[in-house]
Amino acid sequence: MKVFLAVFIILAVLGGYNCKKETIVTDELLGVWETSDLKYKGCYFEITKNEIIFKDIEGEVNFYKITEIEAEQNLDEKFITYIIKYVDLEGLPFELPVLYFPGEGSTIRFMNQTNIKWKKREVS
Repeated sequence: MKVFLAVFIILAVLGGYNCKKETIVTDELLGVWETSDLKYKGCYFEITKNEIIFKDIEGEVNFYKITEIEAEQNLDEKFITYIIKYVDLEGLPFELPVLYFPGEGSTIRFMNQTNIKWKKREVS
């Protein structure tokens, strides 16, 4: 019984530690991203240390908590694939796979819309 209790306490402490683990967002992704594509005029998305924020065509702004970011770089490619995992207010999970091109003046393309380039807004 004592061994079971000790194992339970250790697992509870380790589980609690993992819950407090901070998601690391690389600096290259931080900022407000906009496109010159007319279909998305007035839209943007912003990546902060903790959130991804979308402004849609209707002008609505939606905030989501980032839970994890995975990165994969294929040495043959000129981009890094990031999978941004986030949740809405109810905890419903979402994933946004993006391609980050450092050589194109730091642009992002959504994996499902590779023809549209998003550039980071200049800080004024």
